[in-house]
Amino acid sequence: MALGSGSTGGRATIGIWLSCDMFDTGLLDESSSSYRRMNLRQSLGWLNTISIDDDEARDFFRKSQRMSNKDAWLDQMQGDGREPLVLTATTANDASTCWFFHGRESLGQGVVDQLSGNWGYRCWEWIEYD
Repeated sequence: MALGSGSTGGRATIGIWLSCDMFDTGLLDESSSSYRRMNLRQSLGWLNTISIDDDEARDFFRKSQRMSNKDAWLDQMQGDGREPLVLTATTANDASTCWFFHGRESLGQGVVDQLSGNWGYRCWEWIEYD
């Protein structure tokens, strides 16, 4: 699911991957990744095989009304052996700009910045299951 106007070559602001093994999808492959083709600022998903309750996507959105996407996703989607992941991309070539947007985006508060231009720095954060 991508929120915004998106498909191959389109634009979206955030991609929410309600599926397993986000890295296995080729998400970060430079030229072929859907993340890049859609110019997504942020993607949310998991590193491993997961199960999700019926209302968890809704509960994530509700949490994003009072916190960033990153914090809401990691908080809502951890536990039960799941490893939630948040990826953020910028057009800048420095880490500080990436981390700024990583913590700024908030779907529930209407803070959604489109990514325009060529990819620069990317940053990500996840919670590992022990």
